[in-house]
Amino acid sequence: MSGNGGVGNIPGPCGDNYQGMVTNFVNTVTPIQANYTQGQTIEIRVLLTSNHGGKFNFRICPRQTDLTDACFGSNYLTRVDNGQRDTWLTSQDNWVMQYRLPADVSCPNGCVLQWWWMSMQSCVEQGCNPAYCGEYANGRNVVYGSNPGWCYIASGKPEFFANCADIRIMPGGTQPGGDPAPPPTPPPSPAPPATPPPATENQDDNYAQASENQDDNYAQVLGYSWLFYEAQQSGALPAWNRLRYGSSSAEAGLGYRKNAHLNDGADIGKDLSGGWYDAGDQIKCPHPMGWTLANMALSALEYKDTYIMFGEWENAKRGISWGVDWMVKAHVTASDARSANVFVAQVSNEGDHSFFGRPEHNPTPRPTALVNSATGGADIAGEYAAAFAAAACVFKDDGNASYAAMLFKRAEQAFAFATAPANQKNYAASGWMAYKTYSWEGWKAHLAWAAAFMCKYSLAYCPAAEQWWNTARTSTLGTSFGYDWDSVLPGAAAVLATLNTGVSAAARDWLETFVMGKWQNTNSRCPAAPYSTVCYTAKGLAWYSEWGTLRNTNNAIFLAALMGKNGATPASRQQHACWARRQMRYTLGSWGSDRSYVIGYGPNWPKQPHHRQSACSATYNEPCVLSNGGTCCAGESGTGAGGCCDSANFMAPHPALITLYGGLVGGPDQNDVYPDVRNDYKMSEVAVDYNAGLTGGSAGLAYLLTTGALTSCGAGPGVPPPSTPPSPGPGTSPSPPPPGNPLPSPTPPAPQPPSGPCSVTVAEWSKTTAAQVASPASATMAEPLSLSKATITLAILVDILVAEAPSRAPVSGPVFVTLTLNRQGDPVAGAKVYVQVTSVSKGKSTTTTLAGVTKTDGTAKIAIPPRARGASGSRSIVEAFTTDARAQGAKAGVAVLSSRKRLTWTG
Repeated sequence: MSGNGGVGNIPGPCGDNYQGMVTNFVNTVTPIQANYTQGQTIEIRVLLTSNHGGKFNFRICPRQTDLTDACFGSNYLTRVDNGQRDTWLTSQDNWVMQYRLPADVSCPNGCVLQWWWMSMQSCVEQGCNPAYCGEYANGRNVVYGSNPGWCYIASGKPEFFANCADIRIMPGGTQPGGDPAPPPTPPPSPAPPATPPPATENQDDNYAQASENQDDNYAQVLGYSWLFYEAQQSGALPAWNRLRYGSSSAEAGLGYRKNAHLNDGADIGKDLSGGWYDAGDQIKCPHPMGWTLANMALSALEYKDTYIMFGEWENAKRGISWGVDWMVKAHVTASDARSANVFVAQVSNEGDHSFFGRPEHNPTPRPTALVNSATGGADIAGEYAAAFAAAACVFKDDGNASYAAMLFKRAEQAFAFATAPANQKNYAASGWMAYKTYSWEGWKAHLAWAAAFMCKYSLAYCPAAEQWWNTARTSTLGTSFGYDWDSVLPGAAAVLATLNTGVSAAARDWLETFVMGKWQNTNSRCPAAPYSTVCYTAKGLAWYSEWGTLRNTNNAIFLAALMGKNGATPASRQQHACWARRQMRYTLGSWGSDRSYVIGYGPNWPKQPHHRQSACSATYNEPCVLSNGGTCCAGESGTGAGGCCDSANFMAPHPALITLYGGLVGGPDQNDVYPDVRNDYKMSEVAVDYNAGLTGGSAGLAYLLTTGALTSCGAGPGVPPPSTPPSPGPGTSPSPPPPGNPLPSPTPPAPQPPSGPCSVTVAEWSKTTAAQVASPASATMAEPLSLSKATITLAILVDILVAEAPSRAPVSGPVFVTLTLNRQGDPVAGAKVYVQVTSVSKGKSTTTTLAGVTKTDGTAKIAIPPRARGASGSRSIVEAFTTDARAQGAKAGVAVLSSRKRLTWTG
């Protein structure tokens, strides 16, 4: 073993180079240790010199270099004796076991076998099957004989170890020496197609599997999406809530929701009851809530006739009003004096994540975080302004002038606060926040987003909309192509495209050419680094993020549907409409995917969403007592149906006991694999902001279907590969959430369908193409992953900028960032490159820009001076970019940039 990541840290794929050992392909190709065949049963011995308990497993990366978590992915070996991939350490023994290699993985030129150990001396992982893990299921480390507590529930974190061996796996038809294996038994002749089965408990009764030229019931998806928002309501529930406890209806099932958290805001003397719970937890977060409301309103404005046609207009108005009325409450001090305004930043804190019961029983403290003149926060105040102005547009158009005027007044006050020079920065949180703006210039896009809606309501604000669009567009945000609560500039462009301002044409062109060009480039194939680009999976999903990727895809679907209506030309409108249709059909399981990702709709919809209340019974009897991170009510025991509503029940693998109709889960990995595991918050969680794009996209597609815009789309991916989209200028893409579980490895792309009016046959993908588009981080991933280095890459077409920076560095002493710029493997010399270091010291954020010039080998070494560093224990954000013409390749206007990296300062 070559090292570990320490308590709570993740080591490199083959361990850290603690002992200076070279034992695998991480550094150089070494002799093959064993030769195998696909699917072969092999014997593995594990010798532990110090046994800390826990579990281990084995995976394979079917290549010799670039050993990333994405490569190892889901290529697990399974034990022959029990079919499991995990071995739980229940004694001090050493281990000799029989494992079966994956049947679909081969590597004639060599590959790497990884051993991964999660030791549990500090905490125990929840949710294991006692048939295999024994007393670990009860929180007991069997080897130590201790009960250290559950991992991640409080402060407990596991420790991880890794090791690798170099092996060769021959394809199933050949032996390691190259001799052909006996031919397989011919498969039986295919049986005639069976009669389609009736709908089951996992398939909606009103759903019919769509053939390749049929469309889904977008109106039904739209209705379910609005029902999900009712499931997330907090406070005293309105009479129109269709999920109130004791109610029952054909469209919503058995009601289970009760009034909850009626005392929110008591700590600041305000009534903050109401609003929506953010996701599978019970926190309330105005930042994503405001963004969600603005998108709801934009959908209602653009597709009002469709809403009315399908009977969802009243549900939409009620839902928007419910959310925005809480935002009015959360604007706790409303004033025409800029600095006097105060807004809620968050209700509750991280303690909420330790409670797994129903919201009406949640006893955790719910402190209120505030945005005011002391904290600044144009990003959050901008979302208040956007929500207020967008909702005002809806109700003004609906004839409710007085309500609209009140909301727009609040928008003006929030916008005035946000644009005050002292507040033009991201919110400076003093404690834990569920959502924080990632880009240091993010607040500029939030103001552009808000100003666009204010211009839509009142022409008096159109100059401000033009000003803030130009400010954000020419900042580092100009290369943002993801669209979500943090990256809002594409939404601002979509709103401006509906208007007639001096920047509307430019905004529409940027959205259609650059943003949608990224999303619709079917030549970009997975694997790719999350958040660096959009890549296409084997089954056709436009994949972007390891954390809730369908949230981003459905947001892009909404943008495409808007451009299907408001695009510049008939050809571009057709292209956007067909692409939106194709991606929505993947989401709903009607083409490409074999499952739906919307709960309650389509085939094989998710059964274990990461949502606390849905894991519990819909009905219960008082009294209920607090127990095990939740409650046990009268007559409840154990887990599942009739079980307690607590942490053990949440971690248990039973299907949800409540159907969250319309909830969109996070979605699959780059291999189109969706485990449907409740505790996987990256893939299985639902959230109000996840549904924003689903709501807008389903409304848009219902509109496009009824207007005939989808009739010639056919079955294909819906768009030809675009010509090289121009990059809008210098900047950086928004950084992803903190790193989490490893990404699965890809499978080869599936054959593409025949070309049609809205489809294309994609050329076979090669590794060379991937290097040009996805930019694997081979430059540094070929070194031992010592955790003292990390790779930051983003490729824009043919240019790659790689930044190497320490993940930990001393406050004193030399610290360098090394940049490497190349074009298709050739160094780019003489280019001016920049490093931006954003540090926080004593609550104050400072950004320092450092310049350098690449040498003949394409590298530049830039020192981080003491003035740019933070205090010991603090973190800095390191970003790199270049706008030098030498780095712009054959296409003018293409900037090259890196994503950002966190650097922790040590004493």
